[in-house]
Amino acid sequence: MSQWRPQPDDEFQLAVYAAQAAEPLDGLGLGHCHWLGTSMGGVVGLPAAAGCLCGRLRRLVLSDIGPEVAPHDDPALVRQFINHSQDDGPCPAWNRLQIPVRVLRGAHSDLLPPRALRSCVVSTPGRPGRAGVSRMPGFACQEPA
Repeated sequence: MSQWRPQPDDEFQLAVYAAQAAEPLDGLGLGHCHWLGTSMGGVVGLPAAAGCLCGRLRRLVLSDIGPEVAPHDDPALVRQFINHSQDDGPCPAWNRLQIPVRVLRGAHSDLLPPRALRSCVVSTPGRPGRAGVSRMPGFACQEPA
């Protein structure tokens, strides 16, 4: 969790996380894989799939994450976009994706608002409808109180 990191302003960068994600793939000799990302895993998976892991990820499955970060997410996570403007966040990365994407949304989710879910389908340049969307009745991903 962010409060455990000694220097979150220096350590919380999507480029750092994406590079760290590539290390075990290299260490295991995996050329290609699929990515399932929930919360921070989804936020990192988007720019990784569009950037340093482009061509290595075959599919991207996101659980309650879309092209936007909910405003009430982890404050240290959101702070990285202020402190590291080169981290363009998930939205521009979404527009660069070249792989199939499936977005899972809990029916009672407060992390992926319906408006953001709709943008998963309509904001895909050159490939409208590329993102599949699955709504999960009775399921809720919620920020801890």
